[in-house]
Amino acid sequence: MLYFKNKEKPLRIIPHLLISLLYLLTTHSLATAIEKPFFNYEQGKYHTPISVTIECVTSDVNIYYTTNGSTPDENSYLYQGCPILVSNHASGDSVTFTGDNDPDPTDENVPLVYRSKIIKAIAINESMEKSEIATVEYVIDLVETTFNIPFDDPPATGGDKHKLDIYHPVGKSNNPVLVFYYGGAWKQGDKNMYMELGNTLAGYYSITTVIANYELSTDPWNAVHPDHIEDVAKAFKWVYENIQEYGGDQENIFLFGQSAGAHLVSLLATDTNYLNAHGLSTDVIKGVISMSGAYDLYDLVEWPNNPLGLDAAEVLQYKTLCLNAFGSWEEAQLDNASPAKFIKMNQPPFLIIGINVTDTFKDMPGFALQSQNFYSHVLALNGPAVELKLLNESDIPQQILDMDFPADYDAHYEEIYCINTVNWNSVSSQMVADYIQNIPTAPELEYPVENDLNISLTPTLSWFKCSEALYYHLMVSTDLNFGAESIIFDCQIADTTWSLSELAPNSTYYWRVKSINALGESEWSVVREFQTTGSSGINPEPVFHPEEITLNLYPNPFNGIVKIQLNGLSTAGKCQIEIYDILGKKVYQEKVDLMSGKNIYTWQPKNSPSGMYLVNVSYEKKRFMNKVMYVK
Repeated sequence: MLYFKNKEKPLRIIPHLLISLLYLLTTHSLATAIEKPFFNYEQGKYHTPISVTIECVTSDVNIYYTTNGSTPDENSYLYQGCPILVSNHASGDSVTFTGDNDPDPTDENVPLVYRSKIIKAIAINESMEKSEIATVEYVIDLVETTFNIPFDDPPATGGDKHKLDIYHPVGKSNNPVLVFYYGGAWKQGDKNMYMELGNTLAGYYSITTVIANYELSTDPWNAVHPDHIEDVAKAFKWVYENIQEYGGDQENIFLFGQSAGAHLVSLLATDTNYLNAHGLSTDVIKGVISMSGAYDLYDLVEWPNNPLGLDAAEVLQYKTLCLNAFGSWEEAQLDNASPAKFIKMNQPPFLIIGINVTDTFKDMPGFALQSQNFYSHVLALNGPAVELKLLNESDIPQQILDMDFPADYDAHYEEIYCINTVNWNSVSSQMVADYIQNIPTAPELEYPVENDLNISLTPTLSWFKCSEALYYHLMVSTDLNFGAESIIFDCQIADTTWSLSELAPNSTYYWRVKSINALGESEWSVVREFQTTGSSGINPEPVFHPEEITLNLYPNPFNGIVKIQLNGLSTAGKCQIEIYDILGKKVYQEKVDLMSGKNIYTWQPKNSPSGMYLVNVSYEKKRFMNKVMYVK
């Protein structure tokens, strides 16, 4: 009986209420008995792609998950052991969407809004009882940035127009290098406006990207030719002499410019005087990407009978522009600054990107024809390598088409903003990156070796890293031909190792791997065959056989949590788990109960540095040891 305080008579509980209370207590107990799932990587920012796995210590449950931040339930994705690849470089909307088009030299670099991948998971048993929802949020930042590096003394009038920014793929070296110069009619623009371009080309395409300023034909610099091109040459010299310190390949430097920037990079590559003044030749330029540039300046202002078909108002507009940037619209002065007048047999290769003009997709007046004429002039030499590619309106993502650009030459802006936005895989981006970077080669397999025997039932497959790969595709099958029904593992993997779950004993398996980056994927590697060891099942005799016990650690390497798996125990008992760092210092110790068969425990380092760790398991006077790599 239950009593209320200050009551003399007992309160009798009605039987059906007691039953209801017991039911509620029981169901609550059962519901909370399902442990919340956990992830092998702690949430946070990472500088390489990661392969995320989900586990639950409660047996006989299904795990369901989402990757868009929505709440998971039994209708969400069923987790079946395949890792969730989180690989997309996560820098978000740049200055493009802030409207900051001010060339003020005191402008700061506008911080990017980082995008993240949110994964949520829930465990549900056969009775539809659910665990709490587990949530992690990952940011993959593949780029290391260094801002405002001086390439020359400051301009006499002040400002940061003699500085450059570098976007370097994290953890990679000997990358191809791209030096970008922005457009803006030689009178506006700033490197700070193109942070997303740097992040796109470095983060997705593994290109060390440099974005350089130069003095403009506006206050306070009032630059006049050759001021702009001399700044461009000085910046290139600095890059050539220093880029190896930032992971770039000195022998693999490309130039990229759009609009006025396209004019400048084309002039640097064709007129040898500017690099010769710094002890360099145009031979050190691996290639030039010129997007909608001006190549023959006098053609823009010639009147009457303009060769580009420009009308009087358009010619007057260009005369004003040329007077501001080049000091004159006279033919001799403009020819001295026109790349078309310096074309030669031994110039660097060119990729010219132009606009396929329509009534709703317009370039600057005359620029589309300038691109085609320049291509024809170079091609006529029958020597320098040159390509011409045209962008169509259908190549522009709708997000860019919806932006507010001048209707008379909207395509001139849209072509470059396709790269300088979150649309990292736009046609513009692909054109640029494909000219510089390569589709990765197939990886070389490491372990198991061909026809390897007695392989563990939970083997760790490994292959050698491909420098151009962003991640990999691993496939394991019981059939040499990899028929659909024979494939037991078919997933994308962030690293160059993966531990498989328990395989069948005394069985033959085949495996292969391909490399993938933002430009495409390699062919499959060679196929390797291996055979697993004998049964790991429980011996029917209650006899302890230490030679049958195996200690496996996975994933290996790991970041957040590593699983310690002890297989093959024929009797229950107790063991001690000890973990040591590479200097022999004990960082973890715990006594645990063992069941017969397979036992799985987890270790999550607390304030431990990255490095190799030794896991030691003591059981009935026997020791089992294995190594694991912890990577933060």
